[in-house]
Amino acid sequence: MTLRSRLVILVFTAIVPLFALSLIGAWLTARDAVTQTTKNLEFSASLVAANQQRLAVSARQLLTAISHVPELVEGREPVCQNYFKTLAAELGVYTNIGIVGTDGYVRCYTAPNIPKGFRGDRPYFQAAMASGDFVASGYLIGRLRNKPVITFALPVKGSDGNIQAVAFVAILLSELAKTMASVSLPTGRRVVIMDREGVVLAASPDNAAPVGKLVPIALIRDAIKAGVPGVFDGGDAAGAQQIYAFRPSSTLPDSHFFVLVSADRSEVLTPARQQLALDFFALSLIALVGSWMAWLLAGRAIVKPAAEILEATGRIQAGALDVRIPVRPADAQNELTRIASGFNSMADSLQQREEAQAKSYAELRQSQGRLLAAQKLGRMGDWELDMRSKRLTLSDELYDLFGVQPGDFDGEDATFLTMIHPGDRAHYEKCRAAAWLDGTALDIEYRIITPAGDVRWMHQRGQVQVNDDGCPLSRSGVVQDIT
Repeated sequence: MTLRSRLVILVFTAIVPLFALSLIGAWLTARDAVTQTTKNLEFSASLVAANQQRLAVSARQLLTAISHVPELVEGREPVCQNYFKTLAAELGVYTNIGIVGTDGYVRCYTAPNIPKGFRGDRPYFQAAMASGDFVASGYLIGRLRNKPVITFALPVKGSDGNIQAVAFVAILLSELAKTMASVSLPTGRRVVIMDREGVVLAASPDNAAPVGKLVPIALIRDAIKAGVPGVFDGGDAAGAQQIYAFRPSSTLPDSHFFVLVSADRSEVLTPARQQLALDFFALSLIALVGSWMAWLLAGRAIVKPAAEILEATGRIQAGALDVRIPVRPADAQNELTRIASGFNSMADSLQQREEAQAKSYAELRQSQGRLLAAQKLGRMGDWELDMRSKRLTLSDELYDLFGVQPGDFDGEDATFLTMIHPGDRAHYEKCRAAAWLDGTALDIEYRIITPAGDVRWMHQRGQVQVNDDGCPLSRSGVVQDIT
């Protein structure tokens, strides 16, 4: 990996924590957005639920007032019908107001020209008769207009406590939906009003849920059964994740309406995701620009000086000890300049050492030359025996004295013994063994027989070399032809 590449990686590495901070920031922003949305949904649900509760309370108050007017309860015509008709017109909310006898037949209602029919089969009538209390019907199709309605009913009791009739008012669900318009909701929020069975009574926008149908989400149906307000996450009918705020219209167990306000979780998180994408784009741009600048600057400030140092090092390795790296005094504090100066100092030292060694080698060669000349004139040579391997090394002069070629001698001590005259061989081995045993020097004269058959007298002297523990490492010495 080149220096440039490493510098670019270093720039990217320096920016990585910023990416991490952006992720953390986006996560915190998303969490705050969900928290704030949850609070808003709870508040909106409470407002819508309060509106629905006011509607139920108003209906109960109206029916209570009607139950205290005997002419209305008895269904006296035309007073009853005219009163209900006028009342419905003035209030503008109710599509029908009426009285049903205990036999289930209508005594009086707002419609003047429609025959009074049987209402004993309607859920609100049966519930009012069974409970003896104020009830709401849930989703119904009205028989007067054939439109969806919800009907409130209140039993009318006599002084003896027995039910004498059932007063009712019917409200078009379209009027129910209008009550949601008074609550200002952010764009994208959906409101659904349901009855106790989980049937949708009103929805905003209209496509939020099908009116008259059972809400398709099991979590919501379970919440209606529990009747406890709360906030929860879950998928809608299409599987999209939603944040739901659920609230009954009343804190009492007999709540008539249930309100659900929801927000698409993806839409809530969109601003945080967009900000994260923007941050990532900005950081990526910074990383690219920074890397490009690092690539350019590295070529001049780092790569070029480093290349000069590497090139000079290679030339030093090749033996050009006179190579030096140009150094500018203005860059004396630069790290690469200091390295170059150190390299130049090292090169100076190497060159001086090389010159000194060359001089020493020349003097050594001269000494060796004189020694070889002296040995040649004195007909002597040197030898060395490794005490561990028993390998014997002879100098060129000894090869000449013993009349053998270097390639013909295998270095074995036994082979050397074969060169000694048989008459002197036993004496030589005895003296040498004694010297080895005592660790003393060997000084002996003996005869040899050359391969050509010549007999020569030799004078051998040797000494022992030991290690720090006194154990012998080798023996060395000289042999002189004294024939």
